[in-house]
Amino acid sequence: PTDTIGNTRPAENLVIGITSRLLLVKHLAIEADVAGSAYTRDMRSAEVQGEASNRLVRLAGGLITPRLSTQLTRAAHLAAGYQDKWGSVKIQYKRIDPNFQTMGAYYFQSDIESYTLVSALNLIRGKIRISGSYGRQLDNLARNKNVATGRSVGSLALSVNPDHTMGLDLSVSNYGISQKAGIRPLIDTLRIAQNNLSASANMRYMLADADLTHLFTISASHQQLSDLNKATAGQTETSNQNFNLGYFFQQNKTGLGLNLMASYTQTSLPFLAVPDSTGSERLKFYGPTVGANYAFLKKKINTSANFSYLVNRQYGITGKVMTTTFQAGYQMTKRQSLSFS
Repeated sequence: PTDTIGNTRPAENLVIGITSRLLLVKHLAIEADVAGSAYTRDMRSAEVQGEASNRLVRLAGGLITPRLSTQLTRAAHLAAGYQDKWGSVKIQYKRIDPNFQTMGAYYFQSDIESYTLVSALNLIRGKIRISGSYGRQLDNLARNKNVATGRSVGSLALSVNPDHTMGLDLSVSNYGISQKAGIRPLIDTLRIAQNNLSASANMRYMLADADLTHLFTISASHQQLSDLNKATAGQTETSNQNFNLGYFFQQNKTGLGLNLMASYTQTSLPFLAVPDSTGSERLKFYGPTVGANYAFLKKKINTSANFSYLVNRQYGITGKVMTTTFQAGYQMTKRQSLSFS
């Protein structure tokens, strides 16, 4: 580190940590990852005696000398989980002190405390799987920030796979952020209070034999940012919807493959982000994509070509984008290959 006039300051860091995973009973396990860091920003600063009562200093013995620029911080990650054939449940706790710093990492997120619950349920011999999680994260642990920020994350997923030919995946998640006053009053018009909702659905169906494989896919997604602060909602609220249809064909012996896809995307922006607009503006993108792939010389040479035609409508203007790609690759030896695109 350097000081305000650019002179290099010699620094010192001692980290003492313990990592453990213990299986208490057959299906119940606990995990612990705890560390303490003594970081001296300037080894030229004066020594102090008061820090000798600190547990980390007593444990370290003569490995580090407490100084005026020494900071003692802690980080911990604790978890307890139960897992069986029917599913699993796990509780996690994490705390990192403000300004936690170590020379063993370039970047370390600090000043956070979080609680997370993760669970999963397997039904009908694993053909149906339900999983979910919920977590809450807080900052301002030292209570010295102007604003305290809280975050909450929840997710739920369902996966249905009756057999290898078909499957369905559904998921939804919500990310929320809110603020409250710290050591300074918080003006309501500047308070951040938002929810970001995401949902997706994917379905696949496959027909296959020794020679041919047909795969049909359908996917859809929705994302929406909701601003709970009425003073700023008109400038921030957005939503996005996407829909895709796909068909994939493969000749297993010859290496010939074909694909056809159609996509549609719609994005709604706040009216303040669109010049001369009196309401929300919707941007639309849609069009098909066709492609083919083929393998030569016992599949040592692989080639593919794709063409997409995309129509976009935004701000009352219609545009078109056409994209053509061609790729080829040759596997010369087990460790050498040549590609062209």
